[in-house]
Amino acid sequence: MTDRLPLLSALFFAPLLAAKGPIPTPSNDPFVGPIEPYFFKNILQNEDLDDSVANHWNDPELRIIVEKHGIELFGGPM
Repeated sequence: MTDRLPLLSALFFAPLLAAKGPIPTPSNDPFVGPIEPYFFKNILQNEDLDDSVANHWNDPELRIIVEKHGIELFGGPM
């Protein structure tokens, strides 16, 4: 069994080497475009794996983006 461990490890980790990051939405998309860079920077790249929009709701940067673009979260078009 131990002689197969390197092969099994290689098969398991090989897809991780070829994995790519998320494809961003174009910035001119009316719903997701303006707010997605904030999500990538502050939520996806955060060390807290259980982070969510709710944890950032009072962040002034997020509030400015939401108000500037008229984005409706939590029951709106998103």
